Amino acid sequence: MKRFLLGLVFLNSLVLSNLFADVGKNFEEAKSQMLQRVEGHLTHLMEHKNCIAAATKKEDLKACHEKMKAWREANQKEHHGKD
Repeated sequence: MKRFLLGLVFLNSLVLSNLFADVGKNFEEAKSQMLQRVEGHLTHLMEHKNCIAAATKKEDLKACHEKMKAWREANQKEHHGKD
């Protein structure tokens, strides 16, 4: 009976360790994807900032705004899976 219980405990620990390993892998993958998404946002924000800084007239600012607006809308559709 003791062997059976020890075997059961051992088997249970193997199963749990595999489950936690998968959760950890999925966590790292999700974390990596989130970091990539944030880096992309920061890149676009810096481009938008540079566009605004380089603007010399109202039309330039409007063009910067329209470009950023188009990116946000496309990014939102991609993120939410909308067409």
